Amino acid sequence: MDNISIPKERYEIHKSLVREDIITHPRVRECSTKWRMREVPHLTRPYQRQTQRCKHPKECPICSYLQDRKLFLKLQPIVNLLNENDGDIHLLTLTLRHNKSHSYTDLIDVLHRSIQELKCSYPFKKYYGTKDRLFSLHQYENAWSHSNGYHPHAHLHIGTTNKSSKEKIESSLKSEWVKIVSRNATSEDMIPNLERGCSLEVGRDDPFYIERKSLDEEIVKNLNKESAQQMKERFQQSRSQEDLISELVSFHTSADETNRPDDSKLISKIISVLKTFYRNFISRYRLHLTLNRRHFLFNQSPEIS
Repeated sequence: MDNISIPKERYEIHKSLVREDIITHPRVRECSTKWRMREVPHLTRPYQRQTQRCKHPKECPICSYLQDRKLFLKLQPIVNLLNENDGDIHLLTLTLRHNKSHSYTDLIDVLHRSIQELKCSYPFKKYYGTKDRLFSLHQYENAWSHSNGYHPHAHLHIGTTNKSSKEKIESSLKSEWVKIVSRNATSEDMIPNLERGCSLEVGRDDPFYIERKSLDEEIVKNLNKESAQQMKERFQQSRSQEDLISELVSFHTSADETNRPDDSKLISKIISVLKTFYRNFISRYRLHLTLNRRHFLFNQSPEIS
């Protein structure tokens, strides 16, 4: 797995999170800062220098990238198999209503419990049961805004051979989602309406949603060019966890001191929000891939069986 090339910005993210004590685990803080000699007998030189990784992908942006890449490589032949057999990838997005009065822990707990119940419900099993579902990839995401507070939500990527219409599946799951959240919500203003709590997208070209949202150097460079006022205006809108990290990295890596956002309160808030995410989310929820060995396609490819 270590032969995977790690983007430079992943190291910058790690440095920023360590610098602000957002990452606190000693081993994670030291990830990729030391070397060790590894024996490779079949080479001319039997020893190679190897970077020491912390192997804590739930907390480390470097090791999480390595693990995610490994997962994507594992998933690719499964996606190819689906495409060859007239299957589809469905993207189910699930969310709650939220405002500044809701704590992050309440929101993420209600969201997680509700998703577990939805997966056990009759409508979900009807369309995504063992007969039709080849794989499911669960991905939680976080966002925050000054006006509406925390906004955790989830994406369920489902590889399926079910040919029911999008409208039929979505209508059934929308109703079920509202019912389930109504039972779990700690307050009525968490309960979403039928239109916004659950949405379904069918026929995606690929399930690698998280990969296309990953940070890159261009994002960081562009953030460095923004004025403090522009940054403040954008911060009033919903900002994803990736955006918040980008802004923190931008602040730390800006070569030109005059281009740095001169607002300590803003940076302090970013740090506070990220600490909340890391303490209550990162160690519990990450990408999770489940393969259905009972699906008729599972044993048709040696790459996935």
